[in-house]
Amino acid sequence: MIALQQINKTFNKGNPLEIKALKDINLELKAGSFHVIIGANGSGKSTLLNLLAGNILPDSGQILLNNKSIEKLSNFERSKFIARIFQNPVIGTAPDLSLLDNFKLAASRTHSKKLLINNSLDFKKKVIDSIASLGTGLENRINQPMSSFSGGQRQALSLLMATFDDLQLLLLDEPTAALDPSAAKTVMELANKIISERKLTALMVTHDLKHCLDYGTNILQMQQGQIIRSIDSKQKEHLTLSQLYAFFENKH
Repeated sequence: MIALQQINKTFNKGNPLEIKALKDINLELKAGSFHVIIGANGSGKSTLLNLLAGNILPDSGQILLNNKSIEKLSNFERSKFIARIFQNPVIGTAPDLSLLDNFKLAASRTHSKKLLINNSLDFKKKVIDSIASLGTGLENRINQPMSSFSGGQRQALSLLMATFDDLQLLLLDEPTAALDPSAAKTVMELANKIISERKLTALMVTHDLKHCLDYGTNILQMQQGQIIRSIDSKQKEHLTLSQLYAFFENKH
């Protein structure tokens, strides 16, 4: 379980450009839950993901992972148990390295380089089996540079790399924003399959309101740095797309 308690974050504090990005955020992510976050630009969605990933630290409040405080840990330290998928597939991959070497790089967050080298054959087989699950034949191209793959393929591969080993939290930062509709559907179905089958705890930011109906167990709406609406799985069952759109007309 991951819990945020009384989290506050202000940028440019004390000058005319001051922005109170997060205000008294209290949120509990139960193990196996899949929360989808919606909200207008500037509502605090990305700040919340950056804070969980360790890219920024809170001004006050606690982040607890299984009752252990992690809010002071760096993003490198958190990468051992928190993985993130970005909007742009290029960000999550090393374009000049081969597909196999990208998997090695991703796995280095939880394994020593020595272990990866000593078990190279076992590791390679595990990578091939993982990629084969996509059913696209990419497992036959593991020695090609990552730059040779399409955006949709790279995002799908990023998902496989992010979830290659055990993790406590998967962060999805508008994972289909840079993809065409067909690739976006493929990536979302893959993400949903991985999260469901492995019972992962996940948090996704999206501007696509249909994603709220098709994926996830819970919906959160943010506005001006606060969570103004929280919808659980039972309430979500009866939610319609028109009601979601109305959330942005009637703020509360």
